[in-house]
Amino acid sequence: MTKYPNELAHLRLHSAGPWRDIVPLRTSSDEVVRLLGQPMADKFGPDSLIPSLEQAQSEFFHYRVEACGHRWHLSVGLIQPLSQSLVCWALFPTSMQGLVLQISFQPCRPIPLGPDTFPPTFAAGGWQCGGAYRDGKGLEYMTADDDGDLVLVTYRVHPREMDAFIKPELLAWWRATLGTDGPAEQASGADPRTSGGTP
Repeated sequence: MTKYPNELAHLRLHSAGPWRDIVPLRTSSDEVVRLLGQPMADKFGPDSLIPSLEQAQSEFFHYRVEACGHRWHLSVGLIQPLSQSLVCWALFPTSMQGLVLQISFQPCRPIPLGPDTFPPTFAAGGWQCGGAYRDGKGLEYMTADDDGDLVLVTYRVHPREMDAFIKPELLAWWRATLGTDGPAEQASGADPRTSGGTP
């Protein structure tokens, strides 16, 4: 099972509820419902907040939960099939459709984070509205640009493990066209201009 040793001490969300048994790229949508119940009908969460290539290929189950003294919007991202015209861009083989891609927590109310919250184990980056901090092992925190409040916490598998599941032909295109080692390199916060490729 994927572990997250670099979680912030006051926000150890991964082990704080029944979602601890959800393992990205292994747990199915049926198992999610068994663990968490039927998802909510309304839409919120990272699929509308932070569009990305991976999230464009996902659907989300939504829940409201309490953990670590806060209320959260919990979104479980599931790998979904693409339309026939886009199937060549699918990151994962069809056999993985319906498996969990990621688990994300969006706070219902702002959670302030100080400027020295993240230790050196996190690589600092950014997104269109703030900062992104990744530990290179599947854990990511996103903060708002204006006040530094926590916006989103996301749990995935280790980036190298994710690359092992992605279709080889797409990884080859990624390396040849974009000059990076694949989605894992970006998820780990590596800079393609200084990265030496696969270690």
